[in-house]
Amino acid sequence: MRKHTRPFKFQDSECSFFSLGFAAKTDLEVHLAQDHDYPLCLELHTERRKLLSEEELKAILIDAIQENELSMIREGADAVRKFILELLLSAYRARASDAMIKHLLGEISPNVLRVGDQDRNVQICTEILMESVENGNYDGFRGPFFKQWLRVSPQVSFTLRFLGRTRRAELLETVTSTLHEGDRPGTVSLLRVLLPAVIPSRSDTQA
Repeated sequence: MRKHTRPFKFQDSECSFFSLGFAAKTDLEVHLAQDHDYPLCLELHTERRKLLSEEELKAILIDAIQENELSMIREGADAVRKFILELLLSAYRARASDAMIKHLLGEISPNVLRVGDQDRNVQICTEILMESVENGNYDGFRGPFFKQWLRVSPQVSFTLRFLGRTRRAELLETVTSTLHEGDRPGTVSLLRVLLPAVIPSRSDTQA
C-alpha cells in the first residue's frame, strides 16, 4: 500500500511531487534538501538511504534463497559475502538445497567471525550449526567454518553436548573427522567421552 499510494507528499502545489509523493519519508527528505534547499543534513540522509538499500538488498537475497534461485545468488557474489552468515542461516531454516548450502559455505571468508560484531557473528554461527542438525545437512561441520567457530565460541561444550544428545552417529562422525587435538583444549577429550554413549555398539569390522 505504501508503494502504491506514495503517502509522503510535498506541501507545495507547484512541485510535481505535490500529487505524486514518495513511498518513503527519507526519499521526501532528500528531495527537499536537493531540490528545495531545505536545511537538512544531506550527508546523514544519504547514509540512511544507504542503510535502507542494504536492508532491501539483503531481503532480496533471502527471498532468492527461499526460492532456491542459486543462479541469482551466484551472480550477486559481492553482496552475498556481505551478508553471508545471515544468508546461510536463512538457507538452513528454509530447507534450501544442498547445492545452495554448499555454495554459501564456500563464500565464507577465513576471518568472517572476527569482522564487525564478533559476539553476534558467533551467535549466528551457533544457530547455523543447530539448524544444520535439524536440516540433516552436516556440511557446516566440515572444513573451516566449524573450525572458526570452535576457536572463538564460548558455547563449544554446550553445543557438543547437544550434538551428543541427538544420538546421530553420522553427525558425530562428521564432527570428529573434522577435529584435531589442537583445535580447542578439551574439545576432543569431551567427544571421546560422548562417542561411546552415542554411537551404537558395532562389530570390529563395522567399526
